Amino acid sequence: MSTMIGPFSVPRPRRQPSFSPRLDFLAVLLVLSVLMGCGQPISQKKADTAPTTGTTSGRTQSSSAGPLIVQITGQDFDWHICYRGPDGEFGTADDVVTTQNLHLPEKTKIQLRLQSWDYLYTLALPHLGLKEIAVPDLTFCLDFRTESAGAFPLVGDQFCGYAHPNLLGTMTVHSQLGFQRWLTTTNPKQAR
Repeated sequence: MSTMIGPFSVPRPRRQPSFSPRLDFLAVLLVLSVLMGCGQPISQKKADTAPTTGTTSGRTQSSSAGPLIVQITGQDFDWHICYRGPDGEFGTADDVVTTQNLHLPEKTKIQLRLQSWDYLYTLALPHLGLKEIAVPDLTFCLDFRTESAGAFPLVGDQFCGYAHPNLLGTMTVHSQLGFQRWLTTTNPKQAR
């Protein structure tokens, strides 16, 4: 199609399809996260079979060769935090699942595995200067070491502009004995 300007016909420039600025931002954020090497598709992740030490209940930290692994999943504007149960495997009936608040032992290597069932989320531990994204169908990890016992902010966001209170919680670092006590006295699948 062209426009007539005086005796000349000037072609009208073609309009480029436009996308939502929000979608553009999220696409750039996702690409940058993947390029930084943080993400790993779930399908490529090896099954977790890290051995445990300590009591026979299986509710202990991983052996000194590996970190304590905790799965954190964003779902329905809430954090679902999963600890292995006595069988030492994730995804079984004896897992301890809490919401909103993270409990960890002091002086321990930790790996938080972040996932999402529905939306994009971020999880931040400001006192450690750590922040990571949770994306559906991908697993992202935060690796760190706890030092001393205490309560620290656990900050989450869902990228929609509304502050969801269930994404804001506390990371409580217990003594080794205090963490074992908390873990063994917390009912599987019913913890809060």
